[in-house]
Amino acid sequence: MPDILEVFVESIDYSLWIFLRLFEEILILRYHAWNELNQYVLPGSSSFVISKIPNGQHLLIRSDGMWNLGGLFRPEHIFKISLEGQIKTFIFDANYYVKATTENSTTVLKARYVGN
Repeated sequence: MPDILEVFVESIDYSLWIFLRLFEEILILRYHAWNELNQYVLPGSSSFVISKIPNGQHLLIRSDGMWNLGGLFRPEHIFKISLEGQIKTFIFDANYYVKATTENSTTVLKARYVGN
């Protein structure tokens, strides 16, 4: 496939997830262990990170916020925020953080899980 900028592969809950960052969009392929393939297309993003948070949930963190990869029918946009620059995640003292760094600034978000 031409014009692929980045590729990430992640094994999540008996499925293989393949993330292809293209110029205009992100193509996500989810292959289940029982030979089922799902395809999702999200708007383009300058950067993204796949991360597992302490409660076991997998997130796709992009320049437009956080997406839950465990959504009922497809990835679900759960938190909208503009994140610029290089995105990293880390856990410190049982807390989950998202850090976005540009040449001139750093933004750090502390995520808190709220159950039902």
